[in-house]
Amino acid sequence: MLDTIEKEQKELAALEKNFASAKIEAEKPFEREQELQEKLKRSFELDTILKAEEAKIPDEGEMEVITAKEPPPQPEEDEPEYGVAR
Repeated sequence: MLDTIEKEQKELAALEKNFASAKIEAEKPFEREQELQEKLKRSFELDTILKAEEAKIPDEGEMEVITAKEPPPQPEEDEPEYGVAR
């Protein structure tokens, strides 16, 4: 039982030390704050452009439907397919 108590006390001491270190780190300013703000600004700009482009896309009823006249040729049985080793 004493081993268990000692073990738990050591674990508690380690946790308290980790907690103290984490508190110190949390109080430090974010080193890459300027980079984050620049990237957020650029992300907002791109999102705005994409939304504007989406607004310009015509509805399905206005789109021209393009269909293939005939299906592409299929490889013959004895002809190897690309990327497939036989």
